[in-house]
Amino acid sequence: MLKLIEANPFRTLGVYSNASLKEITANKTKLAAYSKVGKVITFPSDLQQLLGAISRTGDSILNAEHELTLPINKAKYALFWFINATPIDKMALVYLQNGDVNKAMELFGKKATYSALINLSVLHLINNNLGAAIGCVSFFVKDSDAVNAFIMAIGGNTMPISASDLWKMYMDVLLTNWKPKAILDAVQACAGDTIYIKDKVLSEYMQKIRSEIAVAKKVNSQDAIASYAAGKNLISKTRIPFAALKRLMSANLQYQVIADELAEQILQCGINYFNNSNDSDDVDKALELQEYALNIAVSKLVKDRCKKNVDILNKRKEQEKIGADVEYVANELRRFKDKYATISAASELVSNCRPHLQVIANNLGKDNELYLQISTAVANNALGMLVSVINREQNSASQNISALESLKDSVDRAMSVMLTIGTLDMSSAERARLATNKQTLSEMRDQISAAVNKINSLKRQLENYSSQASSSSSSSGCYIATMVYGDYDHPQVLVLRDFRDQILQKHRLGRAFIRFYYRYSPTWVEHMKDKKRINKIIRSLLDKFIKIYNNEKN
Repeated sequence: MLKLIEANPFRTLGVYSNASLKEITANKTKLAAYSKVGKVITFPSDLQQLLGAISRTGDSILNAEHELTLPINKAKYALFWFINATPIDKMALVYLQNGDVNKAMELFGKKATYSALINLSVLHLINNNLGAAIGCVSFFVKDSDAVNAFIMAIGGNTMPISASDLWKMYMDVLLTNWKPKAILDAVQACAGDTIYIKDKVLSEYMQKIRSEIAVAKKVNSQDAIASYAAGKNLISKTRIPFAALKRLMSANLQYQVIADELAEQILQCGINYFNNSNDSDDVDKALELQEYALNIAVSKLVKDRCKKNVDILNKRKEQEKIGADVEYVANELRRFKDKYATISAASELVSNCRPHLQVIANNLGKDNELYLQISTAVANNALGMLVSVINREQNSASQNISALESLKDSVDRAMSVMLTIGTLDMSSAERARLATNKQTLSEMRDQISAAVNKINSLKRQLENYSSQASSSSSSSGCYIATMVYGDYDHPQVLVLRDFRDQILQKHRLGRAFIRFYYRYSPTWVEHMKDKKRINKIIRSLLDKFIKIYNNEKN
């Protein structure tokens, strides 16, 4: 119950709010007389069945009289006390004197006179029904005739008070007893005038927020624990008033100013805490403050500052989650740089780093810049080593043709590792580099394969020639001479065979001639064996050659 009702000056003087000066003076005289003889006097307007016994003293009586001297005060107290202005009021007040509240409310509700509305509002406040009380007064002040009748009833023409003045007085008294939000909600529910109460509520909320900001600013910025506690307290103690401000005036410049002030102070608490903290969870705690600050900031300048700090902490948090995996990959790359270039080493680098790269990707996302840098570094180093190995073996093969087979094997293995490297995430530039090297190796492999096949073919031919030469030497075969002379053991054939073994076989060009001869002479013999004229010419030439050879030999 409102104290303003229980100890209302009108009640203290034993009258209703529309009592005449004569009635008030008469009651004062009675109160003084009874007080002198030590007796207690009661009045019907004490409403003891409704409000309980009243305690009067000389001081309280004098104070009541003083309070009702000013017209503005008289109007204020009249809003919170019963008025007896109509026959219905008189009947209802009798019921209240006897404690029958329901019957009194029923009578007051029969007609919405100004007095009935005031009396109902007082009863609702006694019953702690704020919404109903405000509804009655709101309806009353909207009726200018009712307001004028009320003012005339309690003060006559001596009260230059408007309906707006009455409404503001009523709101001010309620604000001392109820939470602003409850009052505002009640006013809005009955479609009352919210301008004044909004201004009062907003002013109170902003004062509360600025007061808490001032408290937070006094904390030692070097004290991590105190800074964190100050930030948490600032959030906790301003959450309700700030939410109310946002709901009531989010488009107002005042809201933007107070929101940015609050955001900046909470942000600063988070910064001070993080810069001076050694807690294992300092990133999470600082983020808790700074993300809240970002959420409530309004202006672009403050939002950008909050976001910058939040981004820094989020990056730090991501790095902590993947710290061990990043360190592992970094160590692998450091060790890799000191290794002798081999295809196996490049393959091991990719194989060892792959699971750790997957952890990093899972935490940061495959599009994360840091992850792509790390994964690209692995791909770049592995690819670089493969290129180095192939270049080295290519140089070796250029000086030793027998190394071509080894180069071909290395190219095949390198291409297999490149396929594995291609499964890693990497920058577009690195992927283009990988594709270029894969194409180069593919072309190189084709060229090497062609070269090896050609060399192997030549080897087989040489081996065949050597075999034929050796066979000819041991069997003394001479296809053309035998064809011309008609006998494998003809004396002239034997001389030619001797020339072959003693002269041609001992010189490189001679051996080449022998290989050439034994490769093609069987075909020639096949074509010339029935050509007598040609055979005669060949025999004549051979005879002359044999003669010269015998002369030289002797």
